[in-house]
Amino acid sequence: PKRYKVGVSVLGAALFWLVVYLGQLFNPSYSFLDQLSQLGGQGAVAAWIFNAGVITAGGLAIGYCYLLMSQVRTLPSAVGLLFFVIAFVFLILIGSFRWPSTIHLVSLILFLSFALSGGALMGVGLRLEGYPRRGLVIIGMSFLGGAVSLLLPWLSEGPLEIIGISLIM
Repeated sequence: PKRYKVGVSVLGAALFWLVVYLGQLFNPSYSFLDQLSQLGGQGAVAAWIFNAGVITAGGLAIGYCYLLMSQVRTLPSAVGLLFFVIAFVFLILIGSFRWPSTIHLVSLILFLSFALSGGALMGVGLRLEGYPRRGLVIIGMSFLGGAVSLLLPWLSEGPLEIIGISLIM
């Protein structure tokens, strides 16, 4: 049912931002100019809350993708949805391997890459399925997420992560 799909989507996004808030609450010296991953990194107070929340949000997002499978009607949408599943597996790995490990960093890069690529493909698929405006908005958001990270290297990593994750969700 559609309500269930929307509920899983909203729950996953809300959970993610809740653990970001809780992580900052337990780590008052954290600044949003720092990487979000520092909330779950070595030396962070109550890092397990942030990491468990990231892992759970990734699992909910994979569940949401599974619920969307029945609605996919084009190849670009199917590949885009698969890219999202792969991205959310990397989100689970981000929560599983603490910052600043190499596996964490690689997982972060792959999460953002697969999610933004998946969004662009889903947008193309929606346009082919007869939803041109919705598809164009999703394509635009995906390219905006990539452009922000390429065109604004002077920004610190925190705002880039926040913008990128917000566009994905």
